[in-house]
Amino acid sequence: MSATGDVVGGRPLLVHGHPGHELRLFGWMERHRPTVFVMTDGSGGGAIRTSHSREAVARAGAIAGPAFGLAPDAVWYAAILNADAVLFDAMVDMLVEAAIAQNASLIVSDAVDGYNPMHDLCEAVAAAAVATLHGQGRAITHLVARAVAGGDPSDIAAEQRLDGEAQLRKQAAIDAYTPLAEEVRRLLAEEPTALAVEQLRRPSFAWAANWSPGWERIGASRVAASKYTQRIEYARHVRPLALALLGGRAAAHPLESGERVDCAS
Repeated sequence: MSATGDVVGGRPLLVHGHPGHELRLFGWMERHRPTVFVMTDGSGGGAIRTSHSREAVARAGAIAGPAFGLAPDAVWYAAILNADAVLFDAMVDMLVEAAIAQNASLIVSDAVDGYNPMHDLCEAVAAAAVATLHGQGRAITHLVARAVAGGDPSDIAAEQRLDGEAQLRKQAAIDAYTPLAEEVRRLLAEEPTALAVEQLRRPSFAWAANWSPGWERIGASRVAASKYTQRIEYARHVRPLALALLGGRAAAHPLESGERVDCAS
């Protein structure tokens, strides 16, 4: 990062657990034109959504990366339940390769938000890639973006406020993303500022042993309703996989605790 907090270096990377999350950072994508990676194809909610995300990324002038819906949701969830890190390691490797090829100085990922295990593990994947790059002596920053409302305000590293025209372009991209119409409507009802304000945060989750994310309760209710045969659990499945990806290394963060980043530049 420069002394003023501007992102320097090559094209940044943006990695999401599910297609559609890129809409949260549409204005940021317009400014920084990242290479965008998506882990699942969105089919857990029914139809595959990657074509809609490719359109959204193109609208913003960003680029779809080599992994864009790498595997269906069900395959990822099976990998979590089976402690199979192959797909996750593949994502880490692709991020590392892209960061080197593009001389990237920033990777932005989903944040651990307790809403979905793929969001949480997406942060671990990006952190593992950043730790690998740091191990190679490369200067690169990892920031995260929540897919849902909430979070500690002290974690905010950068905030971008969209002007009226940028909001209209973002709303047009949202309107064109028809599979997520109801989800976006609910999100904007919970967080009306999401259309105009985009935030990047410092990753602060420490993968503590005792944590009960909201998605565990949802999984339990779906098992009780016989929709799933087994639920994903944080302590049993997600935390061990995240720690294995990180290899016991803390993904060192180059920002001081109070430093903010100007993502609008």
